[in-house]
Amino acid sequence: MKIAVLVALTEFTIQIYNILSVPFIRNDMKMGPEILGLLDSFFAWGAILGGITLTTIVTWFGRKHFMSISLLLMGVFFGLIPFMQGIFSGGTIFLLFGTTLLHVSDKLLPVKKSASSAVELLK
Repeated sequence: MKIAVLVALTEFTIQIYNILSVPFIRNDMKMGPEILGLLDSFFAWGAILGGITLTTIVTWFGRKHFMSISLLLMGVFFGLIPFMQGIFSGGTIFLLFGTTLLHVSDKLLPVKKSASSAVELLK
């Protein structure tokens, strides 16, 4: 139950980001859709980097504290979005925000060691 609530919180945060990023970029930062697309690509690259570094970070922090630290970092990076001043700072924030995304949702995945176990999960 605890994991489901944390993942729901993560999904809720991502939806808020998706909805509010358009008027924020257009009205507050006075930039067009091409900048929104560029910043969203930084978010996607962050998710890719997060997936690549996932096992290393779990090894460093351990599975017990891993999700809490990821949620805390995700909240910090989400809170930094209003402080964006341009493309460079926005790209950095979105990259870091995207990096924490997979770290939070990793707890849903069962730990299996073999390929046959992965095939069993798909059945």
